[in-house]
Amino acid sequence: MKRAKNILAIFVITFMFLSFFNIAKADSHLVNIINKSEEFDLTGKKIDIIKVDDDNDISEYIRLYKEDRLDVYKSIIADSNNLQIQLESGKYFITEEKNDDLLKLSPFFLNVDDTTDKVEIKHYEDIPKPEGDINIKIHKHDENNDALENVEFVFYEAIKSDEYEKLDQKTKSFFKKEFISNEEFYIAKLSVNDKNVYYSNENTVLFTDKNGDIIINNLKKSNYLAKEVKALDGYRLDDSYILLNEDNSYYEDVVNQKEPKKSSLRIIKIDSKTKQRLKNAEFSLKKEDNDKLTEVTSNRITDDNGEIFYENLDLGVYYLEEIKTPDHADVKYKKMNGTRKIVLDEENTIKTVEIANARVENKIPNVNDKDKKAPKKSNKSPNTGVSFPLSILIILIVAIISLMILNKNKRSSERSGGIK
Repeated sequence: MKRAKNILAIFVITFMFLSFFNIAKADSHLVNIINKSEEFDLTGKKIDIIKVDDDNDISEYIRLYKEDRLDVYKSIIADSNNLQIQLESGKYFITEEKNDDLLKLSPFFLNVDDTTDKVEIKHYEDIPKPEGDINIKIHKHDENNDALENVEFVFYEAIKSDEYEKLDQKTKSFFKKEFISNEEFYIAKLSVNDKNVYYSNENTVLFTDKNGDIIINNLKKSNYLAKEVKALDGYRLDDSYILLNEDNSYYEDVVNQKEPKKSSLRIIKIDSKTKQRLKNAEFSLKKEDNDKLTEVTSNRITDDNGEIFYENLDLGVYYLEEIKTPDHADVKYKKMNGTRKIVLDEENTIKTVEIANARVENKIPNVNDKDKKAPKKSNKSPNTGVSFPLSILIILIVAIISLMILNKNKRSSERSGGIK
């Protein structure tokens, strides 16, 4: 018996272990990464895998990866030209580790689920850009002419269609047609390191120095574009193209305007007696501008939590008006008197305003009031204490009992007559 119990215990433990193991593996998938390129060999390359959970585009992840701002989920050194990777369900950003080789793995997203079994990879090759004696420069400063350090820019070359047609097919692959200020250009992303500039599938993000400058040297004569991709905190991002060419001596002085500070407003609607939050109250919000009131947005209604939330409001004076009181079947509420003045300033990132609604109380009639009308006379019969249907029922019961008694007496008489 004891031996049987031991065998049973071993069986149960083994079953539990296998079940746990299968559950752990149920969400894991073997993905084959297949390289079909004859020019690019994956062997020996270090591949970084980053698990992601938001909707940034791939260029944003490339930038964050280059700045070492992403946590690597898994790193693999390829031992062959194809890879097999065990991954859990989810979305991944996959890229080759940073290197200076011209031939590289193109970063890509990979969605892993029950249907994922293989993915074919691509590669790209940076092409050195012809050198020249042109230097381009961006100078970034604020409205007070103070230099702004660490503003982020990317750069492009822009050429006309006749120049584009002279390029070989490989170089052409880096250029895309685009209209800039209603003028047609073919533009290519530039990758910049300490020594060289390349045509590339990725832009290198460059930062303004302590003097607010970015300078790229030894470029050939052409049209170049600069584009701001990230402003400093508190400043507006201007992501329009800046054209650098002979017309402005390949130099542009760029002013960053400060971002106006914003605030948010939370309205909370409550019952003044119970403090319970009230839904379905309707409000309008208007901003005072040069002695005029401008509607901020269409009327809003308090949610199930009795709240309305207005985001990204300019600082200033606002007026809140209740359009409709909360709609409750059992309780009626008085409307807020007039409008409520609300001032949004730098002290509050989020300002909360509580609006209390008083109940409409039902008055009890006072018989001594002269203006009260006398009650109308009723045409109904006086109440005898028994309702009409009940009285009929009683009459029927009495009638039935009487009939039963008469019937019984009749039978008794008949029996008595027969005996005689």
